[in-house]
Amino acid sequence: MMLYTKECKKISRSVIYWIFCAIMVLFLVSQFLGEELRDDRLVLNEPQQGWQDYGTAYTDDPEIIMPAAANALVRCYLINEYRTYPLGFIHIVHLKTAEKEKMCMICEKITGMDENELKDILNSVENGNDMYHDQPDYDIQSRLTYEEFKAFMTEADSILGGGSSFAPEQLSLQFGGVPKTYEQAKAEYDELAEKDRFTNGYARLFCDYGGIFLSLLPVFVAAALCTSDKRSRMYQLIYSREVSSSKIVLSRFAALVTMLMLPVLVMALWSHIKIAMFYTVSRVDNLAFLKYTFIWLLPTVIAATGMGMLVTEFFSGIAAVFAQFVWWFASVMTTPIAGKISTFGFVVRHNTIGERDVFMGQMHQFTVNRLFFTAVGLVCALLTAFVYDLRRGGKFNGIRMSEKMLRHQSQS
Repeated sequence: MMLYTKECKKISRSVIYWIFCAIMVLFLVSQFLGEELRDDRLVLNEPQQGWQDYGTAYTDDPEIIMPAAANALVRCYLINEYRTYPLGFIHIVHLKTAEKEKMCMICEKITGMDENELKDILNSVENGNDMYHDQPDYDIQSRLTYEEFKAFMTEADSILGGGSSFAPEQLSLQFGGVPKTYEQAKAEYDELAEKDRFTNGYARLFCDYGGIFLSLLPVFVAAALCTSDKRSRMYQLIYSREVSSSKIVLSRFAALVTMLMLPVLVMALWSHIKIAMFYTVSRVDNLAFLKYTFIWLLPTVIAATGMGMLVTEFFSGIAAVFAQFVWWFASVMTTPIAGKISTFGFVVRHNTIGERDVFMGQMHQFTVNRLFFTAVGLVCALLTAFVYDLRRGGKFNGIRMSEKMLRHQSQS
């Protein structure tokens, strides 16, 4: 306990730690407690009859998706311009002749039009007569099943290099949007009020934003703490003491997790107070933010901290930051912002206050995911203790990547 307390105090005196706290507060204030809440625009009002817009609902109905997706694909083909997001960033694709011919064949098969008809439309567009502004009636379902249609969409997405709106998993989100009815909006509101008690929906959105931050930044604090002893040669004193390696490492690990979670808990409490002010006290779940912070964000901190400590001990702090950045970038860029929770995806997203049924429908994947990354963090901490013990006994001195690279260059 004494060693744990000392590690906590050491972290509290770290400039990197306070930079972490400052960035976290600024990030959550700007993204979650920003202008939307200050202007009351995220306050959930009960839908009333006669509103012009109740929002958008997304359907898997092929009758909605197939014509809209076909129309979008043909329009992109006519101007030979496609927007894709292969790594989360926009990429404009212009197909070359061979690929354009393949796309033309796909357009012909899904629309029933031949190449000449498509060219007539293209000429009309080029002449300034946008007769293709309105969606034509392709009558796709009389010729193709939905599975056949999705196969063509998969082929189109492959031609574009992936990450397009035509990928099968994107069809509902991109082309299945329909206006919500009053009944749908009212049912969603009632679910948020009765089952979510409002604050649970906000808590999920808080964790969505917080998870992006906490899947990367903890590594800086962990790497800084683990390398500080080496720089000050404190490890020579530590190694000489009669304290087990596991006790040293696990005390440091526990201290890091504790100190990294403290500002998160403070922000969660602050967020709850601000949001609860908009609703009757009896209608909110006062434990929502605390509950989701622990089951959603704590495993993220445990995994990021454990991985950061292990890579730092095995290689260096710089290597830990680089490895964590690659892991974070790959996770964020390949994770949908809502609607799909991967069992082994590091970053969990649900970037909406609503869609409770969607989130709850994936509770099994969410639970397995969070338990898995908790285990990953704990295993990394134990492996760090093992490597630390080897260092302590003089059997291992780490792997310096820069030295290996220089040695390789000199030999070549």
